[in-house]
Amino acid sequence: MPQKKKFKICDTFINHSSIVFFSWVTDTQWSVDYLSEGIRQFGYTTEEFLSGEKNYLHIIYPDDAEWVVREAETHTENGVKSFNLVYRIVTADGRIRWIDHHTVVARERREEGVCCVGAIMDITERKTIEQELIDSEAKFRTIAESTTVGFFIYQERFVYVNQAICDVSGYTQEELYDMNVWDFAHESSKERVKEIVLKRCRGEEVESRSDDLELVTKKGEIKIVRSMAHTVPYKGGWAGAGTIIDITDIAEAKEQVNLLAHAVKQTDDMVRITDRNGTITFANEAILKHSGYTLNEVIGQTPRIFKSGKHDKAFYRHLWKTILAGETYRGVFQNRKRDGTLYHEAETITPIRDMKNSVQYFVVTGKDISEQVAWENELHRQATTDALTGVYNRQKFMEELEAELDKFRRYNNTFTVIMVDIDHFKEINDTYGHDTGDKILKELSRLMNSSIRKTDLFARWGGEEFMILSPSLSYENAIVFAEKIRGYVESFVFDDINHLTVSIGITVPKEEDTFEKILKRVDKALYYSKNNGRNQVNFM
Repeated sequence: MPQKKKFKICDTFINHSSIVFFSWVTDTQWSVDYLSEGIRQFGYTTEEFLSGEKNYLHIIYPDDAEWVVREAETHTENGVKSFNLVYRIVTADGRIRWIDHHTVVARERREEGVCCVGAIMDITERKTIEQELIDSEAKFRTIAESTTVGFFIYQERFVYVNQAICDVSGYTQEELYDMNVWDFAHESSKERVKEIVLKRCRGEEVESRSDDLELVTKKGEIKIVRSMAHTVPYKGGWAGAGTIIDITDIAEAKEQVNLLAHAVKQTDDMVRITDRNGTITFANEAILKHSGYTLNEVIGQTPRIFKSGKHDKAFYRHLWKTILAGETYRGVFQNRKRDGTLYHEAETITPIRDMKNSVQYFVVTGKDISEQVAWENELHRQATTDALTGVYNRQKFMEELEAELDKFRRYNNTFTVIMVDIDHFKEINDTYGHDTGDKILKELSRLMNSSIRKTDLFARWGGEEFMILSPSLSYENAIVFAEKIRGYVESFVFDDINHLTVSIGITVPKEEDTFEKILKRVDKALYYSKNNGRNQVNFM
């Protein structure tokens, strides 16, 4: 092939290449005396440089120009044959591009400087990728070193660990880099960890999942960590990369919660949890066993399922006002079982707040106190009831009289005290015996109890004497009322003795009256009835 044709082919290749070829003289302006057509990719023409309108220094990015010139001068003065520089240039439309500049020193010295031949290649995309990788690694390191989550990369030994792993393990980074990954795993999991690590290093498929492992720290302490790892390409091979989170406190708290949950399930106390609206979300075995309901019948319901109807609306209004205010409520409920049986339950309702201090749940603990209530009621009955007749006793009457006197003092609510005594009762005992006397007392009690109002209180005062406390009864009505009682008794036919009579005294409260004055006055009225012929009513 003719030499001229060869040169033409080379010239065509050079001018159509993305690499820009040129020669210049290292004078003060870096004048260009040859330039290939590739310069057009940056928006310039060869004519602009060959005519002297532009020189090479014109297109170097200003911040890079000084050190590029300095580096070139240093290399040429030191007699190097070639060198590479990477720097930025500015295109004709003002864009900045990265170039890789390879220079060959021609050694053809001229008066104005050294002649150099060079080739520049646009490496902006590569630099962008490199920068992104640098930025990505910097971000990763920033994140990894500023979090409590442990980050690691290993190839049998650790090749990267962050400070969080050092904190949890007690080892320094240098110490960890000299350790196999499985070295600080607990004996119970050491072999399994080693097997997984070696598989990942061989690039084998390993299921990516979180594992809770026991880790032995440098001090010999055992900590529980949750680890998640993946197999990743690394420097031409394979590696394991993942995270470690110290969950020792969480695991211990979980164990305590499980223990508590087990205790709640097994306790004899009835326990249920409701949401803010009262919907039951949890019920333990005790409440199911006691109430007769199944879990499916209780969950999703409200406590109305146990409602007996024995408490009024005011009771429940007070309850809800208390617990919605975040306060603990304690009270005794009369509830109903599935079969309709009523029982008394002492309940404690405790509000549970969220992180914003808002009430979200209620924990209800209860104990069946039906036997205790029955026992207390029996004690109260015995303390307030006459053993022979079954009516209220002297103590109960005195308590109620004090209460009525207090209402009279506060609100001027009047009341009447009526004292009844059986005429000639000693003769009945002497003639018919005490058994008959007791029988007469019982019959009279039943008769008088059936003759009074529901609001009245009837009590045995002692021996053959009885008391009636009648709230809101005026003097006139009290006389009529007492006369009716006297007449009922006189006309009633008693077993064994047929007939008997009673004497009655009446009084009403007066200003500045005392408990003792009222009793003394009604006793005086009764005494007057008995001394005035018996079987009559008198008022004082």
